[in-house]
Amino acid sequence: MRTKEVKLPRNLRKFKRKKMSMRFLKNCLLIILFLVVIHFWLKTKSYRFSKEDVVKIGEKYAGREIQQAFQKIASELQEHYPGHILPTKHREWVMYKYSGMTLSMTILHASLTEYVLLFGSALDTDGYLGRHWLNCTMLLLSGSVKYWKEGDIEAIEYKIGDSFTFHSGSTGCLGWKANTWVLEYGRGFLPMSMPAIISDGLFTSFDVIGIFKMFRAFGVAYYYELKSEIGSFISSI
Repeated sequence: MRTKEVKLPRNLRKFKRKKMSMRFLKNCLLIILFLVVIHFWLKTKSYRFSKEDVVKIGEKYAGREIQQAFQKIASELQEHYPGHILPTKHREWVMYKYSGMTLSMTILHASLTEYVLLFGSALDTDGYLGRHWLNCTMLLLSGSVKYWKEGDIEAIEYKIGDSFTFHSGSTGCLGWKANTWVLEYGRGFLPMSMPAIISDGLFTSFDVIGIFKMFRAFGVAYYYELKSEIGSFISSI
């Protein structure tokens, strides 16, 4: 038996459309407000790490046997920033796919607004960076990288001991030579970049275990940093 379609009065339909439009506008305004607040916070907050210090430490060990360089860098960063570098027993190497690049990384430090990583690739690999709310400085410890910046028609090659910065909102492509390893310091709003970091592994290679390892590595780093901050706060009271 057919049921008659009930048509809403024109005024009621208009009211519902208006209500939906107002809700959409409200959500847009809330998102804009959130982004403005985060931008202001990033501009005015003090940061734990100095880009210059991190690069200076990395430069000392660029060109050395890579495992030795990793150990020396982590040890010296721990001396400069006690309590803010993840201990060796809590670090793990995580292989991941990012914008076409196949890389492996270990986290030395991570918070909402800063990170220090050792990462690279044992194979030739390349990919598109995307745009991020981060300023990232990369120092080459071994191998070489070609960076093709948006708007340029030629790529710039960086070699052992060189450092360069990706600025917030900029983009380009990276081409890695085999056995290239780097030290990277980033500053910005890290949670906004997490979807880009995990999406390739989830939708391209379907590496659920790899994504779990990635979340675990960042989770451990966040927990360690939070514990350190709470400890510092309590001792200062």
